[in-house]
Amino acid sequence: MNIQRVLLRVMLASLAIAAAVGAMAALTNQTEMFWRIIGTCVLTSVVAGMLIPLSRHLDKDRSRPAALTAVAGIVIEFIYILALIWRVLEAVFVFHSGELAATACLFVPVAAAAAIFVYMLGTSSTRWAGICGLVLDAPVFVLATIASWSSWQVSEKYAGAAGAIAIFGAMIVACLIGLGSGDRRWWRWIGIAAAVVAMSINVYAIWNHIFHPDWGFAVIDSIGALVAFANVLMLAELKGSQIWARRIAIGAAAITATFIDLEFYMVKSGNFGHDDPLSRIASAGGIITGCSAVGVAILVALNRKSKPKPVATNAIKDITVICPLCQKKLTVMLDTPGQCACGLKMTVQIEEPHCTECGYLLIGLTSDRCPECGTIINPAAQAQSL
Repeated sequence: MNIQRVLLRVMLASLAIAAAVGAMAALTNQTEMFWRIIGTCVLTSVVAGMLIPLSRHLDKDRSRPAALTAVAGIVIEFIYILALIWRVLEAVFVFHSGELAATACLFVPVAAAAAIFVYMLGTSSTRWAGICGLVLDAPVFVLATIASWSSWQVSEKYAGAAGAIAIFGAMIVACLIGLGSGDRRWWRWIGIAAAVVAMSINVYAIWNHIFHPDWGFAVIDSIGALVAFANVLMLAELKGSQIWARRIAIGAAAITATFIDLEFYMVKSGNFGHDDPLSRIASAGGIITGCSAVGVAILVALNRKSKPKPVATNAIKDITVICPLCQKKLTVMLDTPGQCACGLKMTVQIEEPHCTECGYLLIGLTSDRCPECGTIINPAAQAQSL
């Protein structure tokens, strides 16, 4: 059975029912029951449309766990919103319709992040980042949900803590990308330590209503963000002079962070003027950083599109070689003994190079990392093994 075809039929049928019931409701001025039916049909159509692209990943070993996580999140959200449409939950939680809707909204980004983190578990270069993301994803959702159900005085504290964990947790996850694939970027630990300290200080300050952070806190924030940004950019597959785009982006980010910290220090010390050059330099650095980062992303996309298509090795039947004795060319069938005119016999075999970690086909690879999982690859060693 073709799942995508079934989902398309469900999507079309739901839209047809919604259109028919909607027209009937508009013409007859019926009760809200009709609008609940319309909402159910529209919701079903939207969910079916979201499940169609995910169904394509259910047959792939690497993306199947993440796809199943996303499907589970969509189904849970679908059931929850259906309960809201038909007011099933309001019978239990009277006068809390706003809180129920807020919980539904909060679940969407949390479930999406969980699917991404589960996908990251599939490769050695992102496994630790995925584990950390999943560990931090749960408290963010719990704290944010508590905030949506609490009074304003209490919700401010829980919402702030959830935001701090989400922001600095993202820095930690970004710093952990690449760990386990053999790279030696020791400076990632500086960013991780800075992000952990900043998260702890921020949560403590929010919980105790401390709203006047000092200059040192801003410096710690900048270090964590800068290291996370640089670590992610180091994963970009660039070649030749393209590397300068990454260097410019990291350098501009460092200048931006430095001058933001200096500006913060001047403000705290009372020496900040109306037209201070520090803010202008920081703004210029931020613009260069953003444009350079986008440029790096564009270069990565172009490099992937320009890669030659892998050769279909199963279509190769013979190969032309040069006899090491008489230096004459001859064509030898694969896996079949061939004999040169000088009498030398030889057998030729070929083998596709694959990543030892994820099995990705490495034919035509120009970088020193597997483009699928980030594992360090030695192209020379791969060539010698053929």
